[in-house]
Amino acid sequence: EKLHEAHTELQKKREYIDDLEPTVDSYTAHKIDELQEVLKKKDEDMKAMEERYKKYLEKARTVIRTLDPKQTPTTAPEVQALKNQLHEKEAKIHLLEGNRSSQDVEGQEARTKLGLVLTDFEKNKSQRDQEEKLIISAWYNMGMALHQKVSEERSRGPGQSQSFLAQQRQATNARRSHPRRLQQQSIMR
Repeated sequence: EKLHEAHTELQKKREYIDDLEPTVDSYTAHKIDELQEVLKKKDEDMKAMEERYKKYLEKARTVIRTLDPKQTPTTAPEVQALKNQLHEKEAKIHLLEGNRSSQDVEGQEARTKLGLVLTDFEKNKSQRDQEEKLIISAWYNMGMALHQKVSEERSRGPGQSQSFLAQQRQATNARRSHPRRLQQQSIMR
């Protein structure tokens, strides 16, 4: 009888365990498949982003190489700072390639920082170009004003208070206004 009770109790416990274990139905299997597909797609997207990032990095390297004045003996401090930052970023990139899970976060930060550095460099360059243009136009305007002043002084010269053209304009205006005066005087009489 104890054996029968133990056997019955064992069956009840097995039924209880079976009730507690989740059954894998078609819905759960479908959900697992969907999640695996999403994971695979995210993996492919990550690889594509990594390829784009490498292309952008190569473009940045190309730009820096073209801006690198190895032909001249002096190096601009901004370019040298950019080179140093680029080397730091490359070291970080190589470190991150070993640890792929953290690469996404740190890689994004590196791209952001590199983009900011390049943007700052371009802003500084455009600002220098604008300042240079303003200085050139100021010199040009100052030179033209000085030239005009000197030419006016020469044309007035001693004994002649007006230029030839100004004298001709006055003579023409006097002739035009003279007949009107005669007409007005004859009307008044």
